[in-house]
Amino acid sequence: MKILFFTDVHIRGSTPRSRKDNFTYSLKLKLEEIVRLADDLGIDFVLHGGDLFDVPCPPLDVAADFINIIARLRKPLYTIAGNHDIIAYNPSTVNRTMLGLVASLGYVRLINPARPIYLKKGKITLQLTGTHFHYDIDRRNPIQDYAVTKKDCDIAIHMVHGLLLKDHFTVETPYTLIETIAPYTAADFTLGGHAHFGYDDVIWDHKYFINPGSIARLSAHPRDISRIPQVVVLDFSGKDQTVQKIYLQSALPGDQVINTNYSSELVSKEQQIVRFLAGIKNNSKPLETARNIVKDIARTAGYPDASKDEAIKRLAKAQESLE
Repeated sequence: MKILFFTDVHIRGSTPRSRKDNFTYSLKLKLEEIVRLADDLGIDFVLHGGDLFDVPCPPLDVAADFINIIARLRKPLYTIAGNHDIIAYNPSTVNRTMLGLVASLGYVRLINPARPIYLKKGKITLQLTGTHFHYDIDRRNPIQDYAVTKKDCDIAIHMVHGLLLKDHFTVETPYTLIETIAPYTAADFTLGGHAHFGYDDVIWDHKYFINPGSIARLSAHPRDISRIPQVVVLDFSGKDQTVQKIYLQSALPGDQVINTNYSSELVSKEQQIVRFLAGIKNNSKPLETARNIVKDIARTAGYPDASKDEAIKRLAKAQESLE
């Protein structure tokens, strides 16, 4: 059994300011190469770690071009929803998005977090689970999203679209360290998305934690400039399982496609944002989102849960109208 994993394609029809090439065309070349690799390497199942699309509802003509490429896959593609795939960080909105439409048409298979999928080939049974991005990921107990049990299988793979990292990150951004969940999960392979730069594989008590980085390089950060997009191939065919990283030949060096002049402007903006956040932290109670504001008001004023839930629902609809 062979598995190919990639993540964070961010399909879009425009070129971000951080790029100086035709970004959409570049993405098509990468996705076409991934389809060819799956064929050439005899891949049995293809996995994607979320953020297939850059916005929940991209233009139909843009989506159609990429769907036609995905349709060439001869093996099933299983995916989870990333924060860009859904509306208002709410995975229950996926049926109103392009990812939901593509799944309903059978081009991808959307994992249900509550239902493990069992994939079989020969004598190997693989348990596949996944956690979509949602508002509380990396904020609540991480075991709820990152730890799984292993049952009636030889291999367990768990995909998560959350900020699962090997090293500490900024205090302003919620994240989860691998070391905090590694002892509690039975997954043989935890495959991560969302963290675009990726990181070297972490092995903890024979369990692998892998994030190859995003297919799309959307920033002018030095780490995006220096890296080449890659896919992961997990091979369980032989006596010993193997993990192989394959760089995409269609991906040009970062300095050829990324607008490095945008980097200094970005750094300046990031510094301003950091100072702004520090000011908020020092002078007032941090309210990270409108949802938190609603929850605080409801709690303080004693409003019933039904009123609070309706307000949050209306916020989600308002954000949807802005997508």
